[in-house]
This record gives sequence, structure tokens and C-alpha cells, in this order.
Amino acid sequence: MKTGKKKFEKQSQIEISLVAVGDVLLKQEKPELAFTFVSSIFRKADIRFGNLEAPLSDKLNPSNAGITTAFHSDPSAIAGLLAAGFDVLSFANNHSMNHGEEAFMDTLKILSKNKIAYAGGGANITEARRPVILEKKGLKVGFLAYAVSDGLRKYSAYPNKPGIVLIRLSPFFASPFTNQEDVEMMIEDIIELRKKADIVIVSYHWGASQGGNHTITIPQTGLAHIAIDSGADLILGHHPHAVQGIEIYKHKIVAYSLGNFIFDGYKLPMPKETMILNVCFEQNNIKKVSFIPVLIDEIGRPCPLPPDDENCVRIQKMMEKLSGQLGTRLSFKGAEGMVDL
Repeated sequence: MKTGKKKFEKQSQIEISLVAVGDVLLKQEKPELAFTFVSSIFRKADIRFGNLEAPLSDKLNPSNAGITTAFHSDPSAIAGLLAAGFDVLSFANNHSMNHGEEAFMDTLKILSKNKIAYAGGGANITEARRPVILEKKGLKVGFLAYAVSDGLRKYSAYPNKPGIVLIRLSPFFASPFTNQEDVEMMIEDIIELRKKADIVIVSYHWGASQGGNHTITIPQTGLAHIAIDSGADLILGHHPHAVQGIEIYKHKIVAYSLGNFIFDGYKLPMPKETMILNVCFEQNNIKKVSFIPVLIDEIGRPCPLPPDDENCVRIQKMMEKLSGQLGTRLSFKGAEGMVDL
């Protein structure tokens, strides 16, 4: 009888890729062309994420804006989101209810009709807290979204009221200056999603905007670390209207702000420098994180930059400085900034 060693083939690991961008406020005449220069990058990814900065509706009621500027996009802007190929959008932000409940719910209906998932908003608090779970190549990727603010109470969802998932801020709360009950709710959401998904991604609309701010606030760091301690793998931030640094915390990734990506119709000057974040997962582990420097052109379109462009070099140096302050080292392969994991 012949004997021999049994040969085992190593099981290949499943890899999926995500591209993520920041705030999207789309008001261009031809919205289907707004993402022309980035569409090839988007198409390579398995999942595409962004923050929808304003309602898609013609049911306008700006008196609901309260203390904020009343933003909106025409329903035709959905053509741009479809052309970009977005799979999931955060809708928990300070402009989602600028035109009241009717426009808010109109937006959710338009997104659903066009099969774009949304997180952080809903017809009631139960729906707003419900995660988005996408299955790609057999892996389940879950998304949760929150707005972090001291002035959005009227936008918050309740058992019988549409709205967003809000984490309240106050200088009178204990550090990180966030409402304890809201944070406990968030932790519960993450723990429950961890049971259902292989990868957990949490989106926050947070920080101090001030027309473009690279400075990270105490609540940002505090919430990011609490989320990861609770089971999150990746944190995607937006709202400051400027890019902020990338942190590695317990082998997970915090992108504190992805900046604006398209921000049409705003009259005050805004930073034009932004980026596309690329994250590659192998099973439920982060294998690679990188970013592509992008400049918003004169008509509002995001344009990836070649490595020899002075704006590319400026964004690279900016991200190297901001991430370095968080203990993160970057290297560069052409234009692409690589996070040293």
C-alpha cells in the first residue's frame, strides 16, 4: 500500500475594494457629466460611497432650514449619481432636511427607486438607524451613518417623525463632548451590525467646517475610537469642506475628512483640493489604503491629478503633514498616496 502526504491547496482570500468620497452637492446643468473624469476610477471598485449633502427634490420649503443655508439639488441630479455608480450614500447631515420632511422623504423615494442605498436617515428612527448591508463576492459589507452636531435637534428622527440619526454635541457633556445616550445608541448599532456583516463601515458628518478646516476636533477622535473599539473597521468622515488626516487605530482606519467632492451652487470660496479614498479588504481585514489627489475644476467637476502637477504635489504634502500628525506614514507611487499599514 502506497502512502504519501496529502496535498492541500491554499484557499484564496476574497478581496473587495471600496472608493469613498466626501460631500456631493450637485447642481450642474448636465449632472450625468459631473463625474466624467473620475468614472474610470469608480468603475474599478466593488463599492462606491459618498455623502449626499442635500435633498434631491423640487418640493422646496427653505423656511425649514433653521440656522443653516438651505441647499437642494434638482431631482434630475440623480442622473449624475447613477453615472458615478454610487452604491450607498450617507444622508445624515446638516442639510438633508433643509427643505422639510416632504423634500427629505422625496429624496429617499428617489434613491430607492434608482436602487441607491442610503444610511443615516429614514421615515422614523428605527429606519434611520437601520444599516445598509451590501453583499459583494460573498462578503457582507455594512454601513451606518450619523450626523454629529449641537444644532440639528429638529432634524433628528423619532418613532413617528422622519429625520436623521443624530449624535448631540455640547461643551457641557463629558469628553468627547457627546451625548452619552446617543453614543450608547451608536455602540449598540455597531455591535448589532458586527453580528451580521464581515466588514463594518461607519460614516460621520462631523467636525468644524468654517469654510474648510483641516483641524480635527476632540469629538471626532473620541467617536472614531469608540466606534472602532465597538467593532467598526473603517471610519469615513465628511463635513469640514477640506481634507483631514488619516489615522491608524488598532489596525483599523480613520479617514477624518474626505473633503468636498462636488459642491455646486455655494457662493463663498471653498477648498478645491480633495481626494478619492481607496480601501482594499481581504476577507474582513484591511489590506491596502491609498488616496488619489483630486482638484475640483472651474465648473465643479472633480479631476484626478497627474503626479507632476503642482496641485497634486501640494495635496500629497498636505496629506503627509496632516496624517503624520496622527502618527501615519505615507509613501507615494506616482500620484497615489499609500498608507503604511
